[in-house]
Amino acid sequence: VFTEEWGIPEYIIGPGDVVELTFWEGTQPVKYETTVRSDGCISYSFLDDIKVSGLTLRQVDQVLTERLHKYIRNVRIDVAVLKYKSKTALLFGEINILQVQTEQSGPGRYPLSGKTRVLDLIVAAGGTTKDSDLKKVELVRGGKRYSLNLYDAMFRGDMTHNVIIDDGDVVTVPELPALGERIYVFGEVNNAVSYT
Repeated sequence: VFTEEWGIPEYIIGPGDVVELTFWEGTQPVKYETTVRSDGCISYSFLDDIKVSGLTLRQVDQVLTERLHKYIRNVRIDVAVLKYKSKTALLFGEINILQVQTEQSGPGRYPLSGKTRVLDLIVAAGGTTKDSDLKKVELVRGGKRYSLNLYDAMFRGDMTHNVIIDDGDVVTVPELPALGERIYVFGEVNNAVSYT
């Protein structure tokens, strides 16, 4: 999903990502939008089949600058990702579906735009429901299952289980065991709620 250069996480481009190239003609920007093809290449101006998949934005900038330098003296180009589509993770289970939606929420497939940890993914999806068991979150990566205790990460500051998500990961937030770890408050209260 990302690599680190000089300690800064950088996104690795892949097929399906939408890239914007800004070529500067003096002080005037000329923008060009393109989608990375399934073969990992893009075409720009008179340059065809430029391999960009597996490269960072900085590396794509360098490749384009070198290739264009054969034809143009002072090349100045900027590269940005407009839509992250090549790397995704699946999120299932006790995830909130927001009533007022400006973006996607709830269980589903989410694009990864860089260094994303499990809790970041869950928060971006709307957070967990009140019935979620954060002590037994399941991560499936490359056919192997891992159990994550995100309760300790959230409430005790132990971030060892708040791992970085990889492309293709599946995260499931389970429901609490039936009445096992809930405390109910009833009676003369404004709202009857349960606590875990």
